[in-house]
Amino acid sequence: MGCCSSRCVDDDVIDPNERTRLLNDTENINDDDNQNFHLISQLREQEKLKQIVQKTAENLIDISNIRTLDQLQQQDVMERTREYQEIIVKCENQNEVKEKI
Repeated sequence: MGCCSSRCVDDDVIDPNERTRLLNDTENINDDDNQNFHLISQLREQEKLKQIVQKTAENLIDISNIRTLDQLQQQDVMERTREYQEIIVKCENQNEVKEKI
């Protein structure tokens, strides 16, 4: 008996043998993955920087109003001093009246 086989060869299809690559040539795919990785990495970095800026803004102390605050505190101290002096004078006057009696 004989062997009858058809020899239709598709030039695009290569039969695997010991010399064919086990993995396909994925250069283009890796380039896309690499670009995506860098894009994701940049997005993560931007997000982290935004978080840092947000925390800094939340913890920021505005010192531009300190002078105004100091002036208000000084005025408050002066008013209290005046009130206490008035009270002391009243108490002294009351003591003088009691001494006369």
